Amino acid sequence: MNELDEIEGLRDDVDYGFEEGVDDSDFHTYAHLLANSINDVKKYLRQMHVEFPTLAQHASPFNPPPENKFLRFERSVTIGDKHLSDDRKVLLRLQVSKLGLKGAELRKFLLLVGDRYNPEIDELKMSENRESSSLLNKKVLADTLIALITEAKKTDDQFADMPLDFSSRGYKPAPKFPTEWLPKLKKKRQVKANPKAKKKHGSNKKTKSKKKRATKKISS
Repeated sequence: MNELDEIEGLRDDVDYGFEEGVDDSDFHTYAHLLANSINDVKKYLRQMHVEFPTLAQHASPFNPPPENKFLRFERSVTIGDKHLSDDRKVLLRLQVSKLGLKGAELRKFLLLVGDRYNPEIDELKMSENRESSSLLNKKVLADTLIALITEAKKTDDQFADMPLDFSSRGYKPAPKFPTEWLPKLKKKRQVKANPKAKKKHGSNKKTKSKKKRATKKISS
């Protein structure tokens, strides 16, 4: 028996670890996951081909919400999986100027919300994801907003000793310099307003330069 026959005999005797009754010709687990994802794509493509043409029958004109409904609740939806934790998160956006708070009430409300308020665009943003569903998180945000408004309207403590500072958000109001400190801008504006004066000023410069050249030639 030569060496090749011995090697072939060893190959036939190798135990690959498959149990009895297990079909080793099946796909791997990752191959099944890939096939399931392909089937999901095919399902949505089939819906696009069949159902999308019929959506025009259910179309309705867009009516913007009235001014008294300025609360915007946002949430993400993942198509194909209904049990993701990210889908329960709800984000609330609103403009603080539409709440009707003024003076000390507005200042106290801004102190309570803290960094959630953006003074550049006058927007308050709050999020909630501790509850099990998006509807419960939406209710928690609504209750929190109502509690903040009622607390801001209380007059027992207005937090007068606390400064209202937005530097933690990197917000710095642009300083407004008085125009009388910028005399050069005034001269430019005068020149733009009187273009004839600019021409005369330029002609005077040319005559002065010619005189200087003439004096230099005479002295030489």
